[in-house]
Amino acid sequence: MAPVKIKKSEICAERRIFEAAKSVFISKGFDGASMENIAAAAGVTRTSLNYYFRSKEKLFSAVFRDVIGGFLPKVEGAALAKAPIFKRMENVVKIYTDMLLQNPGILIFMANESNKNPGRYFEILRSTPEFLAAAERIGAEIKRNMGNGKLRKMPLEYFATAFFGLLFFPFFGRNMICGIFFDGDGARFENFILERGKFVVDSMKSIFNPKRK
Repeated sequence: MAPVKIKKSEICAERRIFEAAKSVFISKGFDGASMENIAAAAGVTRTSLNYYFRSKEKLFSAVFRDVIGGFLPKVEGAALAKAPIFKRMENVVKIYTDMLLQNPGILIFMANESNKNPGRYFEILRSTPEFLAAAERIGAEIKRNMGNGKLRKMPLEYFATAFFGLLFFPFFGRNMICGIFFDGDGARFENFILERGKFVVDSMKSIFNPKRK
């Protein structure tokens, strides 16, 4: 049997739906978003939207997996590369920073949704095997580097919360930081984030240095 050919127009329509749904979910939240909002934002009819996704829940899950799929392979590739551990850490910081600058609001949206409906949020994670497998491989690599003396030994949850706390906080506090330090100028905030990358890596070197007592 010959493979079914997918029309380019169908791929473009589905991509538009993903991007529109992501924008609507971020601005309105899962509960405030509607399939009508998303169809209008994507420039398709409700019938066309239903052709691709039968429910808001399925669309939300698909968008979530699409977001993960856009950066997770890059993060895993950088984390498991054959390079000095802190060079790899620097590359991971850059990947996350670029992703969050290109997708403002995605971090707060995910945090809000995980708090409002943790059951739905974690069910999506549990049903995304590539996420769980990648997280397990990265966690095993971190533990291996702790074991061979390249990283300071600590529980993995300590490592993760220190790493992501240092990396993510400015994005959670974006409006406050932008207002206090940069007169509300978003461009200056983005420059600050890019320049701050070296500080983040240097801080991580200090925190995770195996020689630290």
